Amino acid sequence: MAIGEVMAGGAQAVNAGTGLFSMIYNAANQQKTWRREDTAVQRRTADLRAAGLSPTLAAGAAAQSSQAVRMGGTNLNPGAIAQAKLMGAQKKQSESSKNLADTQKRLVAQQAVNANELNKGIIQDNQTKMANAAMSLNEMLYEEATGVPRSLWNTPAGQAIILREQWKNADAAERALITATLGANLVK
Repeated sequence: MAIGEVMAGGAQAVNAGTGLFSMIYNAANQQKTWRREDTAVQRRTADLRAAGLSPTLAAGAAAQSSQAVRMGGTNLNPGAIAQAKLMGAQKKQSESSKNLADTQKRLVAQQAVNANELNKGIIQDNQTKMANAAMSLNEMLYEEATGVPRSLWNTPAGQAIILREQWKNADAAERALITATLGANLVK
């Protein structure tokens, strides 16, 4: 139930209660006023005697009629009730708009994080692919240069073939270094 509806219902209840209270108060006040009007001359005579004056002075003035004090009800007009409902609806709409804006901000921030993580993954994947391609190209070039198939590279026979090829293509200083390092039997 919206706050405007609660306020409107409350206003109607206040109007009904205030109206009943006003009616009872006004009736009691009217009774009191009539009693006072009925005894006005007697009270005036008693006041004159208490003041040491002649009570005949009270006979010259007739009893005065006074108006009862009326208490008006708090009547909220339909426009005020509609205004209260409108204010409640506007407050609810404002809160909904704020919640929507907050949700959109969080969603945009999460999308940025997701995009960043995705980009990192793509970059790493591309770097891995480029490294693998470069390694494959190097291996192909090395295989072509040495004449040793890749499957033999990590075997003793393959290593011996590669060293022989390096020895053949080396100058005298390099041959001396290879021979000294590995021994004359391996390279011949």
